[in-house]
Amino acid sequence: MKINSVNSNTTQNTSNNGIKLGKGDIVKGKVISIDGDNALIELKDGTQLSGKALVPMNKFQGKTISLLVRQATDTKLVFTPVAGGVEDQSEKSFVRNILKEIGLIDSEKDQEILKTLVKYKMPINQDSIDRVSIALDKIEELLNIKEGESLELISNKGNPLDEDVSKLIKSSVNGLEVQGGSLNSDEITELITKTLENMNINKEIDSNIIKEVTFLVKNNGKVSVNNLKFLSDIISNKDFFEGDLLELVQQMDDEGYDVKDIKLQFSKLQEGKILNFDSSDKEILKESINKLTKLIDDIQKSVNTNENKSDTISDKINNLNSKIDFLNNLNENSTFFYIPLKMKKEDLQKNLFVLNKKKRFNKGDKVRIFVSLDTTNLDKVNVMLESNNSKLKIDFNVRSKAIVEFIETRINELGQVLSDSGYDNIDISINTRKEDDINPLDLIADEEGQNYLFDVRV
Repeated sequence: MKINSVNSNTTQNTSNNGIKLGKGDIVKGKVISIDGDNALIELKDGTQLSGKALVPMNKFQGKTISLLVRQATDTKLVFTPVAGGVEDQSEKSFVRNILKEIGLIDSEKDQEILKTLVKYKMPINQDSIDRVSIALDKIEELLNIKEGESLELISNKGNPLDEDVSKLIKSSVNGLEVQGGSLNSDEITELITKTLENMNINKEIDSNIIKEVTFLVKNNGKVSVNNLKFLSDIISNKDFFEGDLLELVQQMDDEGYDVKDIKLQFSKLQEGKILNFDSSDKEILKESINKLTKLIDDIQKSVNTNENKSDTISDKINNLNSKIDFLNNLNENSTFFYIPLKMKKEDLQKNLFVLNKKKRFNKGDKVRIFVSLDTTNLDKVNVMLESNNSKLKIDFNVRSKAIVEFIETRINELGQVLSDSGYDNIDISINTRKEDDINPLDLIADEEGQNYLFDVRV
């Protein structure tokens, strides 16, 4: 066994060897050769791209540079180097050069948006920036509603929290009734403002909300207040689903409903999931969410038989349905799978230990697993695991030096278990960080391979 280190501290087209590229994409590679306007670029993985450059490339010969794709079809690739795009330039300089290249204003907000677009591998163009920027402007407006101002919902037919924020507009008429809607403008305003206040979002847009909005836009998610809240809850390791469902069952029990069968169904849903860590996992998770949907549907049918059902129960059911819709979209469209679990110690060892002899990642597979552990004795422990070409990298993030020292006493035991599973190239690090320094959206921004986020309470 060898442990290397323990450190405490818009339309895409396929061209060039099957690589999918689209206008606005950024690729980074070494300039291998230049022939007039044409250049041959070698990417980090050894793949070579050839295309036409819009500017002379001679000064970049042999250097690693960043290229902005201007045109990509099945037969043609056109790119331009990001000004000063050699790999040693600062991030700030790199972002400013891209803004200049695509003709946008060099503002602090646009810099942060662009940095996030690059990190999340979104096309760098006016359309992408506009989609994110418009949503952020609207959120900032909602965060700064003044006394005397109220909100209306365009096409008010559902829950304002579930509608895209672009449909919420300011009104100077308080208490305005909107045809077809169940809430007037004052009620909508109170609902939106209270929800945002409970989310503790800064009045001014910061990098975290930019990341969350960008993530939703990239994955075809609706930028609604509820979706922002759900995403924030997931990445901050808050109880996402179980608590709400238990509260609903308790409320039904208090109101005289028969909840024995509901409790039985819920206990079965809490059983561990056996994953294959390949494309088949989408179906496994979809089946799990379908069972959860059926449970909520059964609850809804039971409640519908009671003419005196309370608004509290209806609100809780609607909230759970919104969360299911969000999970479906997240696991279907994003580059990672979110899996909420609550397990006992023996279940954790049996069902969540993914590097056992029964399942060994194939050579060349790239898998990232972010495990957010909420434990009784060790507080919150975040673990980032990456397996790539038979190399295993594990990064523990804990809250205190004492926990670092405890984990260090078990490093050899962990290493032996991993070695018995066939891993002999292991890199382990243990760090103490503030929780705000760890954002799973950053850690799993890479689209290559499979990415998983486990929310585990032990």
